[in-house]
Amino acid sequence: MSYRVSFDIDIDDARTPDYAAQRAWQHIVRPGSTANVFDVTNEQGETVRIDLQEAWENKRINLVAEIALDRMASSVHGWSPLQQLILARYENGEFIHITPETLDDCGDGVLRFLMVECSPDEDCLSYKDAEQRITTAIKQLCDISDNLLQ
Repeated sequence: MSYRVSFDIDIDDARTPDYAAQRAWQHIVRPGSTANVFDVTNEQGETVRIDLQEAWENKRINLVAEIALDRMASSVHGWSPLQQLILARYENGEFIHITPETLDDCGDGVLRFLMVECSPDEDCLSYKDAEQRITTAIKQLCDISDNLLQ
């Protein structure tokens, strides 16, 4: 089934249509963005408004799991949607420009770990998978830290 998904925003200070589009895109991808309400229209012309924040909070959807079904078709710079989310949120988006080719040179071992562990190639296909892996890593790091302090 096909859908038309739209995000509406008023951009008042745009010099050109290109600039307005760029500003709208920046609103959506910036760390901490609240640009998460979309109008979704099906092939029959029926439109529903989806608030992703509300859907996530009420566990109606697991965005990453649904997107992962079509994981590489929608990748940006070779990253899965989950990896894109990690890049956008990690250190306030400081590493958003990183590509798979430049990951090893990013200078941040924790980010490298997250990007590898939360990769579809490692069968990490949902938010829950990522959460379990990160929780396990935190426990292991705490255990190591406790042992170093003894």
